[in-house]
Amino acid sequence: MTTRSSEVRPTLITVVEPEIRTRLDLFGEGRFTALHKGCVREAVHTSSAVRRRSVLVSTKYVHPADIPLIASLIRSSVNVVAIHSDSNTSAELQLGACGVRTLLDLRQATEWHRLRELVCDRLTETREKIRDGLAPGLNGASEETQRFFERLVSESPKIRTVQELAAIIAVLPTTLISRFYRSGLPSPKRYLAETRLLYAAALFEDRSRSVSAVANDLEYSSSQSFGRHLYGLVGLTPTQFRWRLDLQHAVHSYVIRLIAPHKLKFSSFRPY
Repeated sequence: MTTRSSEVRPTLITVVEPEIRTRLDLFGEGRFTALHKGCVREAVHTSSAVRRRSVLVSTKYVHPADIPLIASLIRSSVNVVAIHSDSNTSAELQLGACGVRTLLDLRQATEWHRLRELVCDRLTETREKIRDGLAPGLNGASEETQRFFERLVSESPKIRTVQELAAIIAVLPTTLISRFYRSGLPSPKRYLAETRLLYAAALFEDRSRSVSAVANDLEYSSSQSFGRHLYGLVGLTPTQFRWRLDLQHAVHSYVIRLIAPHKLKFSSFRPY
C-alpha cells in the first residue's frame, strides 16, 4: 500500500480584471495560490506546467481565437471557470458551447465562496492522477476515444448513470450504449462505475475520512447505498476495499482489465 503524499495547495491561474486580482490574492491566502496572467494564451501555457490547477477567466478578456485554447484545457480535464462581464456577453455563449460549465458573477458575495469550493475541490488532483495513469494505455486510441475518457474521468465523480454521461457528451443514451456494444467493448455503464471506483480508492487513502464522507464526495444518497454499490461491483465492503486497493493499484487494474484488451478496437472507435 502506498502512503498518501502531502497535499499540494491548489493553483488558480487567472485572466481577470486588476481589481479582482487584488481580491483573489486576499481571498485565496492560505487556501490556494493565484497566478495572474495577461491573456488566455499565457494562462494555457502556464497550466501545462502546474499540477492541481484551475483556470479563472473573465469573459471581458475572451476573444474568438481563445475558444479553441480553452476547449483544449477542458479536454485535458482542467477545471475552467468563467466570470460574467457586461462588456462581452457573447463570449459566455461561446464558452458554454466549448464545455465551460461554470459561470460566476463575483459581484455576489456567495459566488466567492462557490469559487473557493471549485478551486479547492479535493478531487482535482485525483483527476489528474487518473488521467496520467490511463494515458499510456490510451496511446494510439482514436481522438474520439481519448476525448471520451477525458470527459469520463472529469465528470464521473458527479454522475451515476449512463443517461447523465450521454447528456454531457451530447449523445443519446441508446446510441452510446449501441456503439460500445457493436464494437465489442464493455458497456459505458461499466466504464462509468469502474471510473467512480478509482475516485473511491483515492479518497480512502485519507485514513481520516469516514465511509459516509467518501459516499458524500461521490454523491451517493447514503453510506449504505455506496456500500451496496461497491459490494455489487467488487464483492468487498467499503472497509475491505479501503485496505486492499489504493489509487495506484486501482488504476493499474483498470488499464489491465478495461483498456489493454481492447487497444485495437479503441484505435478506430467513435463513441461520439
